[in-house]
Amino acid sequence: MVHAFLIHTLRAPNLEDTGLCRVLYSCVFGAEKSPDDPRSHGAERDRLFRKEQILAVARQVESLCRLQQQAAGCSSTDLQPQFSAEPVSLHEAPHGAFHLAAGDPFQEPRTVLWLGILSLGFALVLDTHENLLLAERTLRLLARLLLDHLRLLTPAVSTGAAYCRAHPSR
Repeated sequence: MVHAFLIHTLRAPNLEDTGLCRVLYSCVFGAEKSPDDPRSHGAERDRLFRKEQILAVARQVESLCRLQQQAAGCSSTDLQPQFSAEPVSLHEAPHGAFHLAAGDPFQEPRTVLWLGILSLGFALVLDTHENLLLAERTLRLLARLLLDHLRLLTPAVSTGAAYCRAHPSR
């Protein structure tokens, strides 16, 4: 089961930018109560609790994306959006999956599948037993459809790829 879908900002590694990761959109499917208190909280407190959980996932995705880009040998200039006539390729975009232990930040263990495109992070929070191949294809399809709808993948409007392309000399 998918527990959440989120879109958030990604920053390039090695930049002086001290801005925080921002969640641009999130949708949580199902409710999870605060782990320390079985009694019912107000709707506002539950909303803030879910917001904190989603922000924790977004920060971990951003951290892993930056780590993957640095490990690939990308410099900060390689990760800046470039003006280009080439369409953005979703197959070259950084992606991955990681496991969240119970209590960090959800009560149950979860798997997070993520994709980084054009300084945006897309993530699905899943049950640990979900089919990751199917979930990855679904996430790529969602990202492509959203970016197509916003006209971010077309060469005329695109600000370029915000992910590292391997240098031939490396």
